[in-house]
Amino acid sequence: MNRFLKVSMALRRNCLRDFFWRAVLCWGFIATALLLRSFESPHPNRLEVSRTSLSEAKYFPNGRTSGIGLTAPSAYYAGHNGTSRHREDTVKTLLLTYGRSGSSFLGELLAAYPHTAYYYEPLHLTASDLRICPNSTEIVHLYRDPRAMANSRRKSKDFKPFIDIMCYPMIINFYELQDFPAERYRIVRYEDIVENPSEVAKELFEFLALPMEQKQIDQAIEQRIPSQQNASATDLKESKRYAGTVRFRESLDPAKWVKELPQELRRQTEEKCGKIIQALDYAPFQCDIDIESGIHPKK
Repeated sequence: MNRFLKVSMALRRNCLRDFFWRAVLCWGFIATALLLRSFESPHPNRLEVSRTSLSEAKYFPNGRTSGIGLTAPSAYYAGHNGTSRHREDTVKTLLLTYGRSGSSFLGELLAAYPHTAYYYEPLHLTASDLRICPNSTEIVHLYRDPRAMANSRRKSKDFKPFIDIMCYPMIINFYELQDFPAERYRIVRYEDIVENPSEVAKELFEFLALPMEQKQIDQAIEQRIPSQQNASATDLKESKRYAGTVRFRESLDPAKWVKELPQELRRQTEEKCGKIIQALDYAPFQCDIDIESGIHPKK
C-alpha cells in the first residue's frame, strides 16, 4: 500500500512538473510574439494611431451641434476662390457650438432663411463622420470668449467641473478642423455677432450661398434680438425646439463679464483657456486697471 502511494505521488509530481514547464514555455512564446509584433511598426505609427483614436473618441466633446437643412435656389454658386461649385437641392449645415455661447440667437438667425428646417438636437459626431460628409455639408463654428462663458455659468452648481473642462473641447476642435476644407468651414465669434449682427449675418448667408437682401437680414435680426433679451426661462424650458434645455437670458452686452467676473475666476479661466483665447484673437487682460475700465476685447 505504501509502495502504491509512493508511485502515485511520484507520478503526480511529474505531472505537475510537466504542467509547470509547459505553462512557462507557452507564456514564453506569447511574450516573444508580442515583443516581435511591437517592432513591426515604428513609434510614429503607434503615435498616429493614438492621435486618431483620440480624435475618433473625443471629437466635439461637450460641444453642441445643431442641424440646419437649407434648400438652395440654384444648382451652382460661386466659391470663395472664384470657382463654381455644384450644390445639391438640400444643403446640410452643422452649427457647432458650446454651452452659453449664444447658439440660440445664431440658430434662429440662420433659420430666418425661407425653406429652412432647423433642428436643435445634440449630435454625437466623430472625426470619421465628418470625413464621409457629402460635399454639400458645411460647418459654422460658433465661439464665445471663455471668460464670458464662465461668468454666465458661475452661479450654477456644476461650475467647478465646468471650468476645468470648458476649454479642452474648444481647443481640440479648433485645431482638428483646421484641415477641413476652407470653403465649407467658417468660424464665427459671438461678440462679433452682437456688435455688428447685420454685417456678420450677411457674410454668413454669402458663405452659405443663400441670397438674402439686406432688408430681409435686418428684419430678421430685429425680430430675433428682442426675443433673446426678453424670453423667460419658463418659456424656453417649455419650448421643444431647444431639446428640453433651460436657457436663462442675460443682457446681450458681450463685455458684461468684464464688470462681473471675480478676479480669481478670471485668472483661473485665463490660465486654463489661454490657448483658445489667443487663437481666437481675444485680447488678454494683463492688469486689473483694464478690468475696471471696462475695455472690451477686440479682434
